[in-house]
Amino acid sequence: MISSRGCPYRCTFCLWPDVLYGHKFRARSPQNVVAEIDQAVRRYGHDEIYFDDDTFTIDRQRVLDICRLVRERGLEKEVEWIAQCRVDTVDREVLEAMKAAGCGYILFGVESGSPEMLKKMKKGITVDKVRAAFKLTRRVGIKTQAFFLFGTPGETQDTIRQTIDLAKELNASSTQFAIAIPHPAPPCTKSAGLTAG
Repeated sequence: MISSRGCPYRCTFCLWPDVLYGHKFRARSPQNVVAEIDQAVRRYGHDEIYFDDDTFTIDRQRVLDICRLVRERGLEKEVEWIAQCRVDTVDREVLEAMKAAGCGYILFGVESGSPEMLKKMKKGITVDKVRAAFKLTRRVGIKTQAFFLFGTPGETQDTIRQTIDLAKELNASSTQFAIAIPHPAPPCTKSAGLTAG
């Protein structure tokens, strides 16, 4: 399912806002999203849903409302769902609400264990924030996946080692490593981008 489009963040390696949904965040209402979940579960028999939003948790109140409506309909007992999130858009209340509403897996884009590379990527997060989010998510009882990216401009053997060390330290339920691939600028933009491949 896609419950929202657009990512307001400006990570240097990400091509998707330029070729797909843009940077402006547009979201479906919680009522609309939960009505689709209900239909997928009760009409079509789905027992798992993957939210392919760029970042499911951009609008905190919207997430809390979706979780409340899922529970009001009793859907948390019938479906497990997965969401992509940023480590700086979750907190204990949000994670506990997601867990209670049936969220079983959160995919976090960490990208690097190097503070220097995170700044160069314009990721807008810190390694300490990464550690805290993974620890809290695990404590709440939700599985985690950590995404890492090698090869953006400025990468060195030292920054690669920092990333590998952080991946081992986080001990996520699953971990994915990708290599940055340069792409020419799409016709509608003026700058080239990188994406994971």
